[in-house]
Amino acid sequence: MKNLLFSILLWWLTIFPCLSQDKVEVEVRVRKEMVPQNAIEQVNYLFEKGIKNLKWYQETTGDKISFEAKFKFDRQFYSVEFDTLGRLEDIEIEISIDQIPDESRKNLTAYLEGEFQECTIFKIQRQLTGEIESLKKYLERDSDKEVTIHYEIVLAGKAEEWDAWELLADSQGRFISIQKVLLKRFDNLIF
Repeated sequence: MKNLLFSILLWWLTIFPCLSQDKVEVEVRVRKEMVPQNAIEQVNYLFEKGIKNLKWYQETTGDKISFEAKFKFDRQFYSVEFDTLGRLEDIEIEISIDQIPDESRKNLTAYLEGEFQECTIFKIQRQLTGEIESLKKYLERDSDKEVTIHYEIVLAGKAEEWDAWELLADSQGRFISIQKVLLKRFDNLIF
């Protein structure tokens, strides 16, 4: 049922591109040689070994261009984003709703219930930002004191009508921002 709903939503958004949209994100697969060397070195440093199916993408969101490494590590899907100079922007780890702490999950649920008559969550990512050494410690399960944690949620929600949305919440599950999303390609949701 979720796939049918999402297919209908995707078709609707494709057929009616003239409607006002807040976010258009396009990802294109690129060769490793096109990626800043600094970005490649940082991925190798942070994840040393055990990366599976590493793929590089160039992402364009509005007028912003970035590079993204997508891969599987320790049985989870990761996305590591860099600017065009190879500076680390964030690490995103795909998680289930059950991996969000109870109080944060309650806050997120309350927000969604207040904003939408109905909604279907397609993807949740724990978004990490901070200095590279702090991120490495977090990934090694040593500490999260110096790491900022947010949750990025991709969903279909019905307020007056169905739309695709990207929600950003803080580590406590409190609302930060929400954007309507025009989906150009499906690979920016699932890789």
